[in-house]
Formats: sequence, structure tokens, C-alpha cells
Amino acid sequence: MGETKLNQSLGIIILNFNSYEDSEKCVSLFLLQIKSQDRILLIDNNSSDGSGQRLADKFEKSYDLNPDIVKEHLYKEENPNTYLAQIGRFLIENKDNDYAQKVIKTGLRAFVENQILQFEESANVPIYFVGSIAHFLSKEVEEVLSEYNLKLGKIVRHPITTLANFHSENI
Repeated sequence: MGETKLNQSLGIIILNFNSYEDSEKCVSLFLLQIKSQDRILLIDNNSSDGSGQRLADKFEKSYDLNPDIVKEHLYKEENPNTYLAQIGRFLIENKDNDYAQKVIKTGLRAFVENQILQFEESANVPIYFVGSIAHFLSKEVEEVLSEYNLKLGKIVRHPITTLANFHSENI
């Protein structure tokens, strides 16, 4: 007899009543841990301070992780790196959370192993990073590089500014 695969998903219900900050933190922490098929239902219990609508607006606009939407942004629209940076912002905003740290460090380790260590000279030269994600995760970048005995060079948040400064100083 063949095996039957069950499509299991998780439903999470979060109740809110006049507590924007607590509910926002709760939703943020769950978003770090759920799978794409899981769903969060945020129910506002008639808050008088507008916190329910504020929460709905924030998470609906900021973190639409529907697989079809993600694929559309990555493969059909311009600037997929900007879209990914917006998602990365969520991890950065929650980087003090233990689970977020695990996700960040796992991703950085995979990056080092797959993109940097393939070059023999990586152990002998400083490693430079460009962009806002590396900038805001500079502590984590440095920690992961040190795990592999690699040396961090500079992290340049806005490369165009650095390039403009270089040319203005050398022309």
C-alpha cells in the first residue's frame, strides 16, 4: 500500500483588545516560525483605540508571503533585490528574538559555505559586504565570519555614496 501524505497546516488565532504593541510582537514572533501554508487570524475585540486596524494594515501591507505573490516579485517584477530586502527588514526588526537569530545565522552560514568558501583565497583576504541587510546585521555577519576564521573587511550600506565620495576625492 502506498503512503498518504497529509498537507498539514497550522492555524493561529490571536485576540487583540487595545494592545497594539503586544499583539504586534506576538504576530511578528509567529511570522518568524510558521510555514507558508500556515495562517494567522488576528481578531480584534472591538478595540476603542484603533489598534486592530493598525495591526491589520501593518501586516497585510508589509508581509504578504503568499507563494504566488513572492514568485511574482522574484521572477516577473523589476528589482527583486529590493523586495527581498523588505522581507529581510522583518528579520532585522526582530533580530533580538532567539528564533530570528537562528534564522539569520543559518542563512549567513549557508551564504559563507556556498558563496565565499568556494574561493581558496577567501581565508587570506578580508570579505566585504554591500547593502543595508549586511549593514543592519553587521554584528551577526562578523560573528559568522569569525566561526570560519574569515576576516571582515568593510560593510558599505550605500555603495553609490561611497563611489561618489571616491570620485570626488580623486578627480
